Amino acid sequence: MADWKVASVRQVFATTEPLRAMVLLNEGGQNTWRSIEPRSADGCTNVLQIATGAWVRDHDLVVYLLNDAGQITAIANFLI
Repeated sequence: MADWKVASVRQVFATTEPLRAMVLLNEGGQNTWRSIEPRSADGCTNVLQIATGAWVRDHDLVVYLLNDAGQITAIANFLI
């Protein structure tokens, strides 16, 4: 079973290619680019929108889940 991780969003990146977007996450002081799992257009867009919203709100924290390939499969705002 995969574990949820907590990180802040530093940057987001998308291309004109379908299902191609990435998020720069900072977890424990380390920045890591993670691609969004290209399973479906809606899923990729939804993850990118949540990450962009966190980035716009001054790098708010998010919780995210990775697949075995290290791609983001799910993301949500981290609420205290």
